[in-house]
Amino acid sequence: MIRLFVLPVFVCFLFSTNLSAQKQDSVQMLSGTVLESGSRKPLPYANIYVVGKQKGVISNEHGRYAIDTSGLHQSDTLRFQYIGFKTRNMSIGQLTKDPKVLLTEEIVDLTEMVVFGSAPDAKSIVKKVLENKDENYKKTTFKQQTFIRQKYVTTMEHIDSDYKKNNIEGLNSAIFERVAKKFPKVTTSFNDYLMDIYTNKDLEDSVKVDPIRIVSLKEEDVAELEQFLDIFEKAFSKTGSGEYWQVKTGILSEKLNLGDTTQTHKDSANTGKWKVKYTNRRVRYQLKYPTLEDDDFWEFLHKTRKYNYELAGGTSVNGEDVYVIDFEPDYSGLYTGRLYISTKTYALIRADYQYAPGKDGLDFSLFGVAYAENAFSGSVFFEKYKGNYELKYYSIKKGNYLSFDRNVRLQKKRDRFLFDKKQKELKIRVDVAFQQNSSLEFFVVNRKESTAAAFNRFKQPAYFKPIYVNQFDDNLWQGYTIIEPTKQMKEYRKRKD
Repeated sequence: MIRLFVLPVFVCFLFSTNLSAQKQDSVQMLSGTVLESGSRKPLPYANIYVVGKQKGVISNEHGRYAIDTSGLHQSDTLRFQYIGFKTRNMSIGQLTKDPKVLLTEEIVDLTEMVVFGSAPDAKSIVKKVLENKDENYKKTTFKQQTFIRQKYVTTMEHIDSDYKKNNIEGLNSAIFERVAKKFPKVTTSFNDYLMDIYTNKDLEDSVKVDPIRIVSLKEEDVAELEQFLDIFEKAFSKTGSGEYWQVKTGILSEKLNLGDTTQTHKDSANTGKWKVKYTNRRVRYQLKYPTLEDDDFWEFLHKTRKYNYELAGGTSVNGEDVYVIDFEPDYSGLYTGRLYISTKTYALIRADYQYAPGKDGLDFSLFGVAYAENAFSGSVFFEKYKGNYELKYYSIKKGNYLSFDRNVRLQKKRDRFLFDKKQKELKIRVDVAFQQNSSLEFFVVNRKESTAAAFNRFKQPAYFKPIYVNQFDDNLWQGYTIIEPTKQMKEYRKRKD
């Protein structure tokens, strides 16, 4: 819980720089929306391919798509695929006239698809996903171009402090009052990453990243927050050998890892750049979700006793027959959703799920700290590639609420034989409450088989300079394959201090 406090109050300070981009006039973009034909509801994360060419995109969370048609002809065909719906082919000429694409649901009775001796049991089918996981999702050695989008919207309900004691140079009660007064009600952050990710199946947790382009949209800097952050950076920079900083509240304490407190480290030779090793660390964490190993995210696979499953029918995905299974909590389960599972290999090909009505994740209130995971939805899709099932995309949306009303001490100490010596201390009563909604979209644009030798030869760069912008600019991504930004992102403007 101390990390949850430290992140928004001492570390979440935002930086921005204005850069311009040249427009690439040769790029021709075709944009539209993929909808369900009956209800006209948008179909998120539909697959869109140029038939006969190695080019494709997916629609965003609102069904919007945008694809570069440079070098293509009006007669070339785009194929729209969405599991459980009939595939539809449309020429670029047709889409130029009307870019709206309607797909018709196609979930059939299983007897029309496969002949069974008896109706299969839905729960038994779901159990086989993990039983066959190692065979279906083998580790591979790849170079894959990947687009990642992270979004955060934090709404501050209130922030207040009661300054009690301090001997850290530069800090005083007036600074805390100004920070609380100027702290923005809503802060927004969008970060888009396009990078090559290298993996080696023979090495444990082996990942290297090569950033191609990073675009960051963040709130306008607030002078009071900048001053506040500078004071702590100066104090932390004076930490010598045998010295450390820790945060304490009540009987709980935790040492600060000063190497991870900020993404942008001040370096005269690399001003404004990000250390790629932190991007690598983030990607490693993001790659754990589609392994199906986390029994919290994938509770309905690991703890089937908590759920009721119903065989809704069957459909076909790229010529492969799949079961369509709906599930909901029995008694203590968290999620409700739909699964698409291969009838032959029992591989999970797609899952769409969210918290069931009236359910949420971790939720507690104790000793002045309240925390609730109050929203979650997930979607994942695996495509078959040379007999193995490889991640094509996934998305996760989360909502978290935190309130914190406690005395906090930030202390600098020196290691000693019996009792560490306290050198600096800030004691303050902090009263803060906020809601944070976040989302992560992870899209594999293309992949190529590689070798262990190629993995070893590639040297991950140390730094990469992102492009900071005040608002989303389509020109920055012309010629690249990304997920179409939402209307909210396109209309986003930095808040002025």
